Amino acid sequence: MLIMINLAYCVYVNLYHFFQMGDGERIQVKFVFMLALKETHAQLAMLQKLITLIQDKASIRQLLSAKNTDEIIDALNNVGIE
Repeated sequence: MLIMINLAYCVYVNLYHFFQMGDGERIQVKFVFMLALKETHAQLAMLQKLITLIQDKASIRQLLSAKNTDEIIDALNNVGIE
């Protein structure tokens, strides 16, 4: 798990099950981002950056293949998450 000042990133060894907000459908996930923002107005900007990252297949591959913390930070920095 990587913990930054405003964000934590956790990769699961095996797929993990969550229930999707809204319809309660059971979904499988490989990684999770947890937000820890001090300022409420920062939430929208962070969510936009995470959406950009999630929609980019190359960024997802980079995150999932990361072997160390520096590689994870590089992947996050590529979409403006510092």
